[in-house]
Amino acid sequence: MKSYDDEESRKVKNNSKIVDSFNNAINGIIESISTERNMFFHMFMAFFVIILAMILDFTRLELIVIGLTVVFVLVAELFNTAIEVLTDLTTDNKYHELAKKTKDIAAGAVLLSAIASVFVGYLLIYPKIKDMIEKGSIQFKAMQNVEHMIVISIVVTLIAVLLLKGIFYKKDTSHLFGGSVSGHSALAFNLSTIATILADNITLIVIVNMLAIIVAESRYEAKIHSLKEVILGSILGISLALLLFMKFI
Repeated sequence: MKSYDDEESRKVKNNSKIVDSFNNAINGIIESISTERNMFFHMFMAFFVIILAMILDFTRLELIVIGLTVVFVLVAELFNTAIEVLTDLTTDNKYHELAKKTKDIAAGAVLLSAIASVFVGYLLIYPKIKDMIEKGSIQFKAMQNVEHMIVISIVVTLIAVLLLKGIFYKKDTSHLFGGSVSGHSALAFNLSTIATILADNITLIVIVNMLAIIVAESRYEAKIHSLKEVILGSILGISLALLLFMKFI
Protein backbone atom coordinates (compact mmCIF):
# COMPACT_ATOMS: atom_id res chain seq x y z
CA MET A 1 0.00 0.00 0.00
CA LYS A 2 1.31 3.43 -0.97
CA SER A 3 2.13 5.78 1.85
CA TYR A 4 1.25 9.46 2.05
CA ASP A 5 4.94 10.34 1.71
CA ASP A 6 5.18 8.40 -1.55
CA GLU A 7 2.24 10.31 -2.95
CA GLU A 8 3.74 13.62 -1.86
CA SER A 9 7.07 12.76 -3.52
CA ARG A 10 5.29 12.12 -6.83
CA LYS A 11 3.63 15.54 -6.91
CA VAL A 12 4.95 18.07 -9.40
CA LYS A 13 6.50 20.98 -7.57
CA ASN A 14 6.27 24.57 -8.72
CA ASN A 15 9.47 26.38 -9.65
CA SER A 16 10.88 27.94 -6.52
CA LYS A 17 13.30 30.19 -8.42
CA ILE A 18 12.88 32.30 -11.52
CA VAL A 19 16.02 30.71 -12.97
CA ASP A 20 14.25 27.32 -12.74
CA SER A 21 11.40 28.72 -14.81
CA PHE A 22 13.81 29.92 -17.51
CA ASN A 23 15.66 26.60 -17.41
CA ASN A 24 12.48 24.57 -17.84
CA ALA A 25 11.35 26.81 -20.69
CA ILE A 26 14.69 26.38 -22.46
CA ASN A 27 14.50 22.63 -21.88
CA GLY A 28 11.10 22.63 -23.56
CA ILE A 29 12.37 24.50 -26.61
CA ILE A 30 15.45 22.30 -27.00
CA GLU A 31 13.55 19.05 -26.51
CA SER A 32 11.03 20.21 -29.10
CA ILE A 33 13.85 20.92 -31.57
CA SER A 34 15.38 17.52 -30.82
CA THR A 35 12.22 15.43 -31.13
CA GLU A 36 10.12 17.36 -33.64
CA ARG A 37 11.40 17.63 -37.20
CA ASN A 38 9.06 20.54 -37.97
CA MET A 39 10.32 22.55 -35.01
CA PHE A 40 13.91 22.03 -36.11
CA PHE A 41 12.97 23.21 -39.60
CA HIS A 42 11.22 26.30 -38.24
CA MET A 43 14.22 27.20 -36.07
CA PHE A 44 16.58 26.74 -39.01
CA MET A 45 14.38 28.97 -41.17
CA ALA A 46 14.31 31.58 -38.39
CA PHE A 47 18.11 31.56 -38.39
CA PHE A 48 18.13 31.94 -42.20
CA VAL A 49 15.52 34.72 -42.24
CA ILE A 50 17.40 36.76 -39.63
CA ILE A 51 20.60 36.52 -41.69
CA LEU A 52 18.62 37.48 -44.81
CA ALA A 53 17.01 40.42 -43.00
CA MET A 54 20.47 41.67 -42.12
CA ILE A 55 21.67 41.87 -45.72
CA LEU A 56 18.48 43.26 -47.27
CA ASP A 57 17.35 46.86 -47.03
CA PHE A 58 14.60 46.36 -44.43
CA THR A 59 12.98 49.25 -42.59
CA ARG A 60 12.46 49.13 -38.83
CA LEU A 61 8.76 48.34 -39.32
CA GLU A 62 9.55 45.52 -41.75
CA LEU A 63 12.02 44.01 -39.27
CA ILE A 64 9.36 44.12 -36.55
CA VAL A 65 6.87 42.34 -38.83
CA ILE A 66 9.43 39.68 -39.80
CA GLY A 67 10.40 39.14 -36.16
CA LEU A 68 6.81 38.82 -34.93
CA THR A 69 5.97 36.46 -37.80
CA VAL A 70 8.91 34.19 -37.00
CA VAL A 71 8.00 34.10 -33.30
CA PHE A 72 4.33 33.45 -34.16
CA VAL A 73 5.26 30.33 -36.16
CA LEU A 74 7.62 29.03 -33.46
CA VAL A 75 5.03 29.56 -30.71
CA ALA A 76 2.36 27.79 -32.78
CA GLU A 77 4.68 24.80 -33.28
CA LEU A 78 5.51 24.68 -29.56
CA PHE A 79 1.81 24.67 -28.67
CA ASN A 80 1.20 21.97 -31.26
CA THR A 81 3.96 19.82 -29.77
CA ALA A 82 2.63 20.32 -26.25
CA ILE A 83 -0.90 19.38 -27.33
CA GLU A 84 0.39 16.23 -29.06
CA VAL A 85 2.33 15.14 -25.96
CA LEU A 86 -0.63 15.83 -23.66
CA THR A 87 -3.00 13.97 -25.99
CA ASP A 88 -0.71 10.93 -26.10
CA LEU A 89 -0.47 11.03 -22.31
CA THR A 90 -4.24 11.09 -21.77
CA THR A 91 -4.89 8.31 -24.33
CA ASP A 92 -1.90 6.20 -23.23
CA ASN A 93 -0.64 6.33 -26.85
CA LYS A 94 -3.76 4.51 -28.07
CA TYR A 95 -5.79 5.60 -31.08
CA HIS A 96 -8.91 7.60 -30.35
CA GLU A 97 -11.04 9.58 -32.76
CA LEU A 98 -11.14 12.63 -30.49
CA ALA A 99 -7.37 12.45 -29.97
CA LYS A 100 -6.88 12.47 -33.75
CA LYS A 101 -9.25 15.42 -34.06
CA THR A 102 -7.33 17.32 -31.37
CA LYS A 103 -3.99 16.74 -33.08
CA ASP A 104 -5.40 17.65 -36.51
CA ILE A 105 -6.78 20.94 -35.21
CA ALA A 106 -3.46 21.82 -33.55
CA ALA A 107 -1.59 20.94 -36.74
CA GLY A 108 -4.04 23.12 -38.68
CA ALA A 109 -3.11 26.08 -36.48
CA VAL A 110 0.57 25.54 -37.32
CA LEU A 111 -0.26 25.27 -41.02
CA LEU A 112 -2.14 28.57 -40.95
CA SER A 113 0.75 30.29 -39.19
CA ALA A 114 3.19 28.86 -41.74
CA ILE A 115 1.01 30.04 -44.66
CA ALA A 116 0.84 33.50 -43.08
CA SER A 117 4.64 33.56 -42.69
CA VAL A 118 5.13 32.60 -46.35
CA PHE A 119 2.71 35.36 -47.38
CA VAL A 120 4.52 37.95 -45.23
CA GLY A 121 7.89 36.72 -46.49
CA TYR A 122 6.77 37.02 -50.08
CA LEU A 123 5.49 40.56 -49.63
CA LEU A 124 8.63 41.75 -47.80
CA ILE A 125 11.51 39.65 -49.12
CA TYR A 126 10.67 39.11 -52.79
CA PRO A 127 10.64 42.84 -53.73
CA LYS A 128 14.01 43.30 -51.99
CA ILE A 129 15.58 40.37 -53.82
CA LYS A 130 14.10 41.52 -57.13
CA ASP A 131 15.46 45.03 -56.60
CA MET A 132 18.85 43.58 -55.62
CA ILE A 133 19.01 41.49 -58.81
CA GLU A 134 17.95 44.39 -61.02
CA LYS A 135 20.51 46.75 -59.49
CA GLY A 136 23.20 44.07 -59.41
CA SER A 137 24.20 44.92 -55.86
CA ILE A 138 23.26 44.27 -52.26
CA GLN A 139 22.46 47.11 -49.91
CA PHE A 140 23.78 46.25 -46.45
CA LYS A 141 21.62 48.58 -44.45
CA ALA A 142 22.42 46.70 -41.24
CA MET A 143 26.12 47.24 -41.85
CA GLN A 144 25.55 50.97 -41.43
CA ASN A 145 24.12 50.51 -37.93
CA VAL A 146 26.56 48.85 -35.55
CA GLU A 147 24.07 48.69 -32.68
CA HIS A 148 21.61 46.92 -34.98
CA MET A 149 24.26 44.42 -36.02
CA ILE A 150 25.22 43.65 -32.42
CA VAL A 151 21.61 42.77 -31.57
CA ILE A 152 21.39 40.58 -34.68
CA SER A 153 24.66 38.88 -33.75
CA ILE A 154 23.36 38.06 -30.25
CA VAL A 155 20.06 36.70 -31.60
CA VAL A 156 21.78 34.60 -34.28
CA THR A 157 24.21 33.20 -31.69
CA LEU A 158 21.40 32.24 -29.33
CA ILE A 159 19.44 30.54 -32.13
CA ALA A 160 22.56 28.67 -33.26
CA VAL A 161 23.15 27.46 -29.69
CA LEU A 162 19.54 26.24 -29.42
CA LEU A 163 19.83 24.42 -32.75
CA LEU A 164 23.06 22.69 -31.74
CA LYS A 165 21.68 21.74 -28.34
CA GLY A 166 18.61 20.36 -30.08
CA ILE A 167 20.67 18.34 -32.58
CA PHE A 168 23.00 16.93 -29.92
CA TYR A 169 20.28 16.66 -27.28
CA LYS A 170 21.21 15.41 -23.81
CA LYS A 171 18.06 14.13 -22.15
CA ASP A 172 19.23 14.36 -18.54
CA THR A 173 20.81 17.79 -18.91
CA SER A 174 19.58 21.12 -17.60
CA HIS A 175 20.22 23.27 -20.66
CA LEU A 176 20.55 26.59 -18.88
CA PHE A 177 23.27 24.89 -16.84
CA GLY A 178 24.71 22.44 -19.35
CA GLY A 179 24.04 20.93 -22.73
CA SER A 180 26.11 19.91 -25.72
CA VAL A 181 27.37 23.48 -26.36
CA SER A 182 28.13 26.22 -23.86
CA GLY A 183 25.76 29.07 -24.67
CA HIS A 184 27.40 31.33 -22.08
CA SER A 185 30.80 30.84 -23.74
CA ALA A 186 29.33 31.39 -27.20
CA LEU A 187 27.67 34.66 -26.20
CA ALA A 188 30.69 35.88 -24.20
CA PHE A 189 33.15 35.30 -27.03
CA ASN A 190 30.70 36.63 -29.60
CA LEU A 191 30.58 39.96 -27.76
CA SER A 192 34.31 40.00 -27.01
CA THR A 193 35.10 39.38 -30.68
CA ILE A 194 32.78 42.22 -31.71
CA ALA A 195 34.47 44.51 -29.20
CA THR A 196 37.90 43.47 -30.49
CA ILE A 197 36.87 44.32 -34.05
CA LEU A 198 35.18 47.64 -33.31
CA ALA A 199 37.03 49.10 -30.31
CA ASP A 200 40.08 51.34 -30.65
CA ASN A 201 41.02 51.12 -26.97
CA ILE A 202 43.47 48.27 -26.33
CA THR A 203 42.64 48.28 -22.59
CA LEU A 204 38.95 47.73 -23.32
CA ILE A 205 39.80 44.93 -25.76
CA VAL A 206 41.94 43.15 -23.17
CA ILE A 207 39.26 43.53 -20.48
CA VAL A 208 36.37 42.14 -22.56
CA ASN A 209 38.45 39.19 -23.76
CA MET A 210 39.56 38.43 -20.21
CA LEU A 211 35.92 38.52 -19.10
CA ALA A 212 34.99 36.11 -21.90
CA ILE A 213 37.76 33.74 -20.81
CA ILE A 214 36.56 33.98 -17.20
CA VAL A 215 32.99 33.17 -18.24
CA ALA A 216 34.12 30.14 -20.26
CA GLU A 217 36.49 28.99 -17.53
CA SER A 218 33.76 29.27 -14.89
CA ARG A 219 31.47 26.97 -16.90
CA TYR A 220 34.22 24.36 -16.96
CA GLU A 221 35.38 24.77 -13.36
CA ALA A 222 31.81 24.48 -12.08
CA LYS A 223 31.49 21.22 -14.08
CA ILE A 224 28.49 22.65 -15.91
CA HIS A 225 30.19 21.99 -19.26
CA SER A 226 33.04 19.82 -20.41
CA LEU A 227 36.14 21.43 -21.90
CA LYS A 228 34.99 20.34 -25.36
CA GLU A 229 31.58 21.99 -24.92
CA VAL A 230 33.18 25.23 -23.72
CA ILE A 231 35.61 25.29 -26.66
CA LEU A 232 32.84 24.55 -29.18
CA GLY A 233 30.71 27.35 -27.74
CA SER A 234 33.63 29.78 -27.86
CA ILE A 235 34.43 28.89 -31.48
CA LEU A 236 30.75 29.28 -32.42
CA GLY A 237 30.54 32.77 -30.90
CA ILE A 238 33.81 33.92 -32.49
CA SER A 239 32.90 32.50 -35.92
CA LEU A 240 29.49 34.18 -36.06
CA ALA A 241 30.96 37.53 -34.97
CA LEU A 242 33.68 37.31 -37.64
CA LEU A 243 31.10 36.40 -40.26
CA LEU A 244 28.73 39.24 -39.42
CA PHE A 245 31.39 41.92 -38.83
CA MET A 246 33.72 40.89 -41.66
CA LYS A 247 33.35 44.31 -43.28
CA PHE A 248 35.09 45.98 -40.33
CA ILE A 249 38.11 43.68 -40.29
